[in-house]
Amino acid sequence: MRFIEHKKLLNLIMTQNIDSLENKTNLSKENIIFAHGNFLDASCINRDCETKYDIDLLNESIKELKVLYCEKCKSPIKHKVVFYGESLPKNFYAGLDVMNLFLFFFAFAFAFAYLIILFIAL
Repeated sequence: MRFIEHKKLLNLIMTQNIDSLENKTNLSKENIIFAHGNFLDASCINRDCETKYDIDLLNESIKELKVLYCEKCKSPIKHKVVFYGESLPKNFYAGLDVMNLFLFFFAFAFAFAYLIILFIAL
């Protein structure tokens, strides 16, 4: 995928994966939309607040079995992962409106084989 992005053929990746493996490929984070969130970011769960927090601070509190609360609205802080019943991230819907894409790719865990075929075809 990095090769395709480098060739300017990849403008957007939409993925349902929450493991953030796409980030390990050194793809531009601006080109990735995590439909179900990810473990790279942390924020307040209040949709009206959504204050961002340091991910290392959240991870450390989890190791210590402590709950972090937002300084502004006092709601809990969690990873930016979408739980059942929660709305998808706002950028997911914005990504659906992106025009003039050379390649639109919706990455599923089982789509890796397709990427190999696509890479070979180039």
